[in-house]
Amino acid sequence: MHRLMIFLQDRRIDLFVLLAFLLLILVQVKISAPPEWEDTWVVNALSSSAFENITSSILASIVAAYIFYVFIEVIPRGKALAETHLSLDNILASIVLSYVHTSRPHLNSNLDRQDVRILELSKLTEVVEETKIVALYNKILSAALHARDVEHVLDQGTIMASSISSKHTMFWIQICARSRELAELLDQMPHHDLFVASDVFRDAPDDYGQPERFRIYSIEMDHYRDRLRVKCWLLMFDILDWKKNYSVSKLVDDATL
Repeated sequence: MHRLMIFLQDRRIDLFVLLAFLLLILVQVKISAPPEWEDTWVVNALSSSAFENITSSILASIVAAYIFYVFIEVIPRGKALAETHLSLDNILASIVLSYVHTSRPHLNSNLDRQDVRILELSKLTEVVEETKIVALYNKILSAALHARDVEHVLDQGTIMASSISSKHTMFWIQICARSRELAELLDQMPHHDLFVASDVFRDAPDDYGQPERFRIYSIEMDHYRDRLRVKCWLLMFDILDWKKNYSVSKLVDDATL
């Protein structure tokens, strides 16, 4: 019923058809007029068989056309848009899963068969809070790599979002921009001839004969990691906003990952 009402967007038409249906009932029921009005020309005209036939035909045609519109246009389009919402959610779920599962084999290569339960509001909120506060380099790097892999899929998702509404399209473009910004940071990673990122984030500082150069590289990588975290947080926050305000696809509430 929720999906049905989404597509009956013009409430004026809904009210008009409801009014027509109520009037049709009144015409067919033939409510008796007060005794003092019985011989007036208005009552005689409204109670005539000609008026009843004309009015009933017009009102019944309006109601029948509306029912035809619901079954021919609203219900099929509702099913199609529900599939579109689910497809878009699958794309976003793959990004969130790439953050949660840093091991690439955990990801399903079929973007239409992702575990969309990760988009439950409680789980998404935890991911957003984690990316906002904690700089988990491996998780953020995994999400950035996946964002680069699905960049073309996100762009194609704009076409699907445009079939829903202009509001959905504009917000999906924003998500694409966030994802692209995160992916582009992969090309801005600081490089050093002797050191790698693991030296900074996993191993204890080693001398290598050049402690000052290691310290500079460590500072650069810390700044780089923080930039990655901020971009990842903005992307995850937009995904959470999409799920709250734009997506209508339903999840299994009691499901667990």
